[in-house]
Amino acid sequence: MRAVDLSSHRDARILNELDDAYWAKNALHSDVQLAAGERVMKRVCEPRSESERIMLVDGLGFCTDALCNMGRTGEARQLASDTLGLIRLHDDGPGSLIAKPQTLAGYRAVRVYASTVELDGNPDEAMRWLTATHKRLAQESGFGDASIDALHILRGVLSAAKRDGSRVAQHFADLARRDGDRLIDKVAEAAPAAAATYLHRAALERRIRGGPAACAEALDLLEASLPLRPNTPRDLQSRGMATGEVAVLSGARDAGARIMSQTVVAFKGVLPRHYESALQQLCERELFVAA
Repeated sequence: MRAVDLSSHRDARILNELDDAYWAKNALHSDVQLAAGERVMKRVCEPRSESERIMLVDGLGFCTDALCNMGRTGEARQLASDTLGLIRLHDDGPGSLIAKPQTLAGYRAVRVYASTVELDGNPDEAMRWLTATHKRLAQESGFGDASIDALHILRGVLSAAKRDGSRVAQHFADLARRDGDRLIDKVAEAAPAAAATYLHRAALERRIRGGPAACAEALDLLEASLPLRPNTPRDLQSRGMATGEVAVLSGARDAGARIMSQTVVAFKGVLPRHYESALQQLCERELFVAA
């Protein structure tokens, strides 16, 4: 009788679940995405290796993304906090959540947790966490090329800085741009979607500063991001926000407002958190056009 490698079969099931979560995320099926992510987390609830910790954090990312899209940010933050604590326990024993990560999975878990902190209403805390995490990652030498992970972290800094909107946040955003802009060309070749989200967040952070120079830079960043975006239902659903913003920044305010308004209305049934946030922002800018 041929010996069966049970661990390899389990890993194959986990990878299939991650594929299911990825498909569901891109197809805007948040409930299916959440269920698949939860199955992954249950299969590796006691990770014994770095590869299992990475799969656990991948599952966590799908779960928290789905929960936040459903408006359940508090649940997402608690789940991320619990998982980060588990990763830390397996890394180097019990310790504080703010201890330096010891593995790449640890850095990714911090990024996921910080994202939930931002969306749960504390962008200042998230921004500071992510800035410190990036500095620590930049000092690591044992993870190989971590440029994609670094850009994801810096994208998080920009997102939190834009949401915070203070002068202090602008300083943190400038630091993130200093390091992120050095990575963008390299990452764009290997992971164009990651580069696109970074450029998009950089553009929005610049746009809220106002003034001709900031708006011109925001326009350039948005236009650079569009060719890098993936052709998935989720991206096509949200791309109108970018194309509408390009129109507004180019001087076609009415046309841009119509594009963004139509995009926001389409969010309502599938991305409720995005709908509420984007609708509020359009109304504040007097750009929402009712159908």
